[in-house]
Amino acid sequence: MEQGVDAQEYERQQVRLLDMLSNAAPTSAHVHSITVKGAQRTRDSFVLAALAPAFKARTFASVLNRVQEGAQNLTRLDIFDQLEITVDTPQDPFADRNEAVDIILNVKEKSRLCIKTGTEVGNGEGNMNGSITLRNIFGGAESLQAMASFGTRTSSAFSLLLATPLKSSPDHMFDFNAHSVVRNNMATSSHEEVARGLGIRLRSVDRALNGIHELSADSTWRCMDRIADAASLRQAGHSLKHSITHTFIRDLRNDPLLPTKGHYLRIANEFAGLGVVGDVHHWKTEVEASHSTEVGEQLALSTTFRVGLLYPFGEKLTLTTDRFQIGGPLSIRGLQTNGGGPRDSTDALGAEGYWSGGISVFAPIPKVTREKGWPVFLHGWLNAGTGVLSADRAKFSTESATDVPSNLPSIPASIIQSLTNTSPTVTAGLGLVYRHQIARIELNFCLPLQISRGDLVKCGWQLGLGMNFL
Repeated sequence: MEQGVDAQEYERQQVRLLDMLSNAAPTSAHVHSITVKGAQRTRDSFVLAALAPAFKARTFASVLNRVQEGAQNLTRLDIFDQLEITVDTPQDPFADRNEAVDIILNVKEKSRLCIKTGTEVGNGEGNMNGSITLRNIFGGAESLQAMASFGTRTSSAFSLLLATPLKSSPDHMFDFNAHSVVRNNMATSSHEEVARGLGIRLRSVDRALNGIHELSADSTWRCMDRIADAASLRQAGHSLKHSITHTFIRDLRNDPLLPTKGHYLRIANEFAGLGVVGDVHHWKTEVEASHSTEVGEQLALSTTFRVGLLYPFGEKLTLTTDRFQIGGPLSIRGLQTNGGGPRDSTDALGAEGYWSGGISVFAPIPKVTREKGWPVFLHGWLNAGTGVLSADRAKFSTESATDVPSNLPSIPASIIQSLTNTSPTVTAGLGLVYRHQIARIELNFCLPLQISRGDLVKCGWQLGLGMNFL
């Protein structure tokens, strides 16, 4: 009986509190002072900068909203285990007690050292990784992370990342990184690639466009090694690439792995070789757009389109490692991994221009998806696409020279001509989709309807494991 009375009393107190806040919301108020308690390593100035907008508020409701927004930003920076807010009357005898309020933040900081191990799935490969992170190293939510990864296609990857928020906001992050990667491309292009470099990146949330901007500058030394084929032999050796990249991503899907509503947009532009340093000079652009919608109460329809262009500056051929690789369970289903586009024998040369599109329909499995709660769905799809090298230049791709005659057509016109004259590969199929917490798994039976010349078909069952599917 006492528990019932306590519960009723608690509900009455909650109602009274809501009534008090509702009545006080429009009244005039301003922040007199902000005090931070419990922060041993975090600078008070850093926390106050996150809560600075609260000083501009002039009503009790806006004060609470601004303080709450600042507290949420501090929580997103992952430096506090606990953060509690107290609103009190000012202790200063000269303060206006009718309108002024004091804000007190009681925080408990997270441990400075964080060690993680795990697995990741994406881009058609899986890997094991481990990382050591030092949090809040200078008192302003800075982090230093060392990471090592070993996978199926990325044989090894090591990185060191120093990141810091700008203006005490998780919406604006700046980082410096050093990286070393060894990629095993023997299965698709008969070579191994080693890349080592330095880079900086600025990541910013754009509230107006509901998206994220990433601007990065990288300097990378690359080497193609373990050459086993003449198609890659002409590009063997070293290259130095200096690039500036801008990427915009807007993701308004209700589920990034298996969406039923919303849309996704990604636009990436890379400029390499601006200036006299480095021997890689090109402009590379790629656009991906998808839209998902529910059809009735049972079906979900998803459409995706991708297009990319690699435009070299000068007369040198582009490098295979910079070109677009298409085909496979995450790209054009029914093709082998990197099985679409120009080839020399069994080796993928990559494409300077490509397009691909897909339509997928998802439906729950009776007595499995909803009754048992298993995230397994029926999947029907239709994919199409093609990739090309610029017309009249493709014949130079397997020769030993790195330069081509200067009297060839302009690259954009040549690529458009090649895309127009090349019949796309078209595939269709049925299968099952399992939505795991960290990845999406597809098992499809693939049927080629039209195959472009040279494309490597994967007819029959095909397993796909990743996060971003066509």
